Amino acid sequence: IGLVEDRLRHDRAALEAFQGYLDAVPGAQNRASVEDRIRLLREEIARDDALSAALAGSSGPGHDSGDDLLTSPILWVIVGIVVVGAGVGIGLGVGLSQDPGTAAPTPGPSGVVVSALRF
Repeated sequence: IGLVEDRLRHDRAALEAFQGYLDAVPGAQNRASVEDRIRLLREEIARDDALSAALAGSSGPGHDSGDDLLTSPILWVIVGIVVVGAGVGIGLGVGLSQDPGTAAPTPGPSGVVVSALRF
């Protein structure tokens, strides 16, 4: 169990399993290697805990978090400008790309409507 947890990088579960193994089998032949792995796991867990504490401390006063960005009016102004710009661009693109042959026929000076078919 300790090996599986260790390979999955579940350090705390691996540490617990290795310690349980040594408690259950005090005369284990691989005791020295298991103790080495326990020592390394403890160091890794201590490093992870220190990093987590440092990251938790850095989100204190004076630091922006992701939630602050979502409530920022500047973000929503930028999003609005992008959406309006995209709408205008699409509208112009569709309007300018229409085939003039699809427009409604208009009578000429004599009142006769002439239509030509193009293929």
